[in-house]
Amino acid sequence: MNKMKLLQMLFVTLLPFILGGCDQLGLQTDYGCAGKGYVYHYKDGIRVEPANIEQIKFKLSTYAYKKTFALGQNDILTAHQQQDIALDKSRSTEAEVTYLTDLTDPSSKIRTVSSLVLNLVSGDFRVYHHKWIPPVEWKDSDQYFYTGNCMKLKS
Repeated sequence: MNKMKLLQMLFVTLLPFILGGCDQLGLQTDYGCAGKGYVYHYKDGIRVEPANIEQIKFKLSTYAYKKTFALGQNDILTAHQQQDIALDKSRSTEAEVTYLTDLTDPSSKIRTVSSLVLNLVSGDFRVYHHKWIPPVEWKDSDQYFYTGNCMKLKS
């Protein structure tokens, strides 16, 4: 085996460890986020609780070479704890990143849409989650929407 092949094999072997440790290489950005918004829960077509404006605080981590993000422990943004919400490059720009999932369960017909939009310049964010049976069946649905601002945390 020549030296070039050996170097290639070494690089390919080490690449997952390098990318897995993005936070150690400065390829992770941590934010402290705060905002407000609404949570709605419907059961049998009736809103279970009143729509109150709720304050929210959470830690957000984004990665330079991963298509996902991570949220710190949070009791409200439970859908955003899942890692199937991925970077949507077609909706993202240099100034604003959009993470999105839009799935419909074939057996139950339940559609789930979750997104996180972060403006990298201003720090403004929008978090959205909605679960329902299309086109407009609200009988058993959950949704939340929050807006606010994220500040970069010092590493």
